[in-house]
Amino acid sequence: MVNTEQQEFESTRLVHLMYIGGGLVLAYLLARIGEWGWGFFAKPNEFLLNAVSVAVAAGVAFAAYKHERVFTLASEVANELHKVDWPKRKETRAATLVTIVTVCVASSILGLMDVFWSWLVKLVYAG
Repeated sequence: MVNTEQQEFESTRLVHLMYIGGGLVLAYLLARIGEWGWGFFAKPNEFLLNAVSVAVAAGVAFAAYKHERVFTLASEVANELHKVDWPKRKETRAATLVTIVTVCVASSILGLMDVFWSWLVKLVYAG
C-alpha cells in the first residue's frame, strides 16, 4: 500500500470508530438521563429504557454518519489528527511531574493562607 492510501484507510477507520464511540456515549447518557427522569415517577423498567436509549443513539449516529457534511467534517478532523506531533513518553512524564509539583506547591500556599486567615478571623472575633 502507498503511504497516502494507508493514511486514508487509517483516517476512515478512525472516523468509523468516532461514530461508534459517540453512539455508545450517547446511549449511556440517554439511559442515565431517562433513569433519572423516570425515577421521579416510578421505578424505571431498565430493559425498556436501555433498549430505547440504544435505538435512539443508533439512529442519531446513523443519521450523522449518512449526513455528507458531518461525515466530511469528521474525516477532516481525523486527517488533522494524523498530522499532530504527539509527545513522547519521556516528555509526557516530565510534563506530568511538573503539573503534580505545581499543584502541590499551590495547594500548600493556599493551605497556609487558609490557616493564617482562620487565625486572623479568630483573633478579630474573639476580642
